[in-house]
Amino acid sequence: MRFHRQNTVASMRTKLQDIILFVLVPAAVVATLFMLVRNVQTRSFPNPYISYKKLAVTGELTGGVTVRQTFTPDFDTLSAVELLVATYMRGNNEGELLIEIIDEESGNSYGVVKEDVSAFDDNSYRKIQLPEIRGVNGRTLALVIKSTSPEDKGATLYVHPFDKRTGELTVNGKRVDGALVLKLYKTISIFEFLDRVTQFKPEFIKGRLFYAAVFLYFYGMAFWLVYYLKKLSGGLPARQLL
Repeated sequence: MRFHRQNTVASMRTKLQDIILFVLVPAAVVATLFMLVRNVQTRSFPNPYISYKKLAVTGELTGGVTVRQTFTPDFDTLSAVELLVATYMRGNNEGELLIEIIDEESGNSYGVVKEDVSAFDDNSYRKIQLPEIRGVNGRTLALVIKSTSPEDKGATLYVHPFDKRTGELTVNGKRVDGALVLKLYKTISIFEFLDRVTQFKPEFIKGRLFYAAVFLYFYGMAFWLVYYLKKLSGGLPARQLL
């Protein structure tokens, strides 16, 4: 009787371990995956395309120079901006660019981000990561850029001279035709991202059914990964192997 009870307890312990391993672990893996990628960055392009040869520049950004570009996002959460920079083909530039986002309506500042000018590559895009700014859809924002660089050690920013839709560009308060060559990064939810990348899915797969199918797919992948790892470790008897 005691031997039978011990076998029963051992069997229950094994089943409990299997439940934890094959049910809870895959679920935890999928939940963690969704938490890590719950928000996705994607680019928005305010500027129409134009070749380098037709671009202008702001002039060298040194101490005392302030560039101000207004824009109005058509999305909810701004997470980064990307500027087209040039170094005048110099490899010894110094100082920092101070990038600030200001709400034109309220005057609120969303903080200042510092970028090391010496790290810029000539004629290349520089992505500036911002703290996520929510609720910006339809609001007019100002991108304010200042510099601490000395003369002949500063960078410059490319300007799209024919852009009439991004907003107003000023350099030291003086209006400049066109707009900065600017890319905006917006943050979207994982569900909106999945809808976009699967926009050609069958019409009947919508809403909850679609998300349930995605969850089951990743759950199945995690399940088989756990199963395979246990199989490799010798944790499954020979008769259970596929």
